[in-house]
Parts: sequence; C-alpha cells; structure tokens
Amino acid sequence: MRRVTLLLVVAGIAAGAAGSAAAASPTPVLGVSVVAQRVAGKVKIERPGMKHFVKLGAAPVTLPVGSSVLTNSGTVQLTAASAGGAAPVSALFYKGTFAISSQSTTTGVATLTLDGPLAACPPSGTTGASGTTKAARSHAHKPAREATDPALAVG
Repeated sequence: MRRVTLLLVVAGIAAGAAGSAAAASPTPVLGVSVVAQRVAGKVKIERPGMKHFVKLGAAPVTLPVGSSVLTNSGTVQLTAASAGGAAPVSALFYKGTFAISSQSTTTGVATLTLDGPLAACPPSGTTGASGTTKAARSHAHKPAREATDPALAVG
C-alpha cells in the first residue's frame, strides 16, 4: 500500500453557509477538528479509536484530526478553520480514501494523507482498456479535489 500526503492550504476562501442553517452547523476548531458534510453518493467516516467505517449522513458532523474519510462512491465537503481568525474554508473531495492527518495552528495548513492501494499504471505510451492515452489517465491515481477558489491548493 502506498501513502501519498496532500497539503490543503486553508487560507483565503470563506465557507459559504447561508441563513439559519449556519447557526446550527458544527464549527471546525483550528488544529483540532474539521467539519464534514456529504454532498453526493456514499461517504464513510472512521473517527480515531473506531474499528470500522460508518456512513456519513446528510447533516454536517465534526471530525477530529486523525479521522479517515472514504469517498470512493461519493463526494464530501470538508470545512476547516483558518489561522488568524479568518473565515473557515471548504473544499470538495471524492474518489479516494484519506486521513485528516494534522492541521497547523500557526499556518492553517491541513494535511490529508491518501490511504489505500493505487492502481498499477500500464506501460508508458500505451492505451488502456478504455482506449485513453497515458496523459488522459494521469489523473486517475490522484484523489479528486475541487475548491471554490484557486487559493485553496493541494500540493
């Protein structure tokens, strides 16, 4: 099994929550927890100390650092607190299993560790069963991530 570490820079993108639902939503705590909300499909979570993944419902939940998220069949929105009292930031993740490894309390950078087996690559320059070229398949081995602003980067 290979592990890949992703850095989620959580600075500069305000998480959008409108109306009275924002007051009822859990709040992320810098360096301690993030908020996860299922956006589509099936998403499973495993908090530290749990032995099995459980389904993430429609309501947002607080996940402590050290939790794992399984998004092979769904999409999750993670919201993290920002350093310096700035507004929380959010990003969408899908097609991968990852652990919320840490979050710096000084910079606000959250570290997500991709966990699980990565598919083997075919020989260089060949096409796969789908007829796609190697260049077209290059994104297949990375968990997909979307952000509402380019300032939210995965390295």
